[in-house]
Amino acid sequence: GLIPALNEHTYKVTNTGLVKVFLHVKKKKKFVLEKQSQFNIYRIVQEAVNNILKHAAASEINIQVLGQNDHITIMIEDDGKGFNPETNKGGRGLKNIVTRSLWLKGNINIDSTPGKGTTITTEFPI
Repeated sequence: GLIPALNEHTYKVTNTGLVKVFLHVKKKKKFVLEKQSQFNIYRIVQEAVNNILKHAAASEINIQVLGQNDHITIMIEDDGKGFNPETNKGGRGLKNIVTRSLWLKGNINIDSTPGKGTTITTEFPI
């Protein structure tokens, strides 16, 4: 399932010693999703974490997965070096995150400021 897979991923990344990863899940009962949706959510988180490891020089990553009545919100925050989204539109990793979010019929927001870290928020209907 999605939550055990996310738990395993965050555990493995934290055990590398490169960064601390915290996963917060609220309203687990809302996560009754088809396998393809679960796969895409997992890949969004995985891609975001990989981007943080490659580019952000972060010491901490916070991942929140929140189940609401009619949607799920995923927020991935880091305390890394950030970037300017206006001048840096991102590479393949960010494009994959956006594509998967759109496949889930969701919306996505990437908030980053140089020196202040990055927050990726995606919200999609269930």
